[in-house]
Amino acid sequence: MKIETINQLEWLGHILKKLRKESRLTLKQVSEITGIPVSTINGYELGKVNPSVTKLMKLLECYRVHIIPLLLDGSEWIDARGVDEETLIKVKTLITKAKNLKKDNE
Repeated sequence: MKIETINQLEWLGHILKKLRKESRLTLKQVSEITGIPVSTINGYELGKVNPSVTKLMKLLECYRVHIIPLLLDGSEWIDARGVDEETLIKVKTLITKAKNLKKDNE
């Protein structure tokens, strides 16, 4: 695995943990809401496991970061109603990093 990938995974994990804490949810609560095992969510937060886009979307929805990424002519469109600008920037960056990680792992 590349050094850049490790750093990206750690960064992704840091953001996911921060969003969970800001949502005032425990790992167990997130697991119950999303159906993702606690150990898997913990792996994401520790930067050890790369979430699939589907699971990443479940987590973001759980944290009430309402986004709908759609690819249209190579552009990314995000419906961010009710999301503050700082969170929106974080989410856009998060999606970009997740896509880059997926490409690196293919």
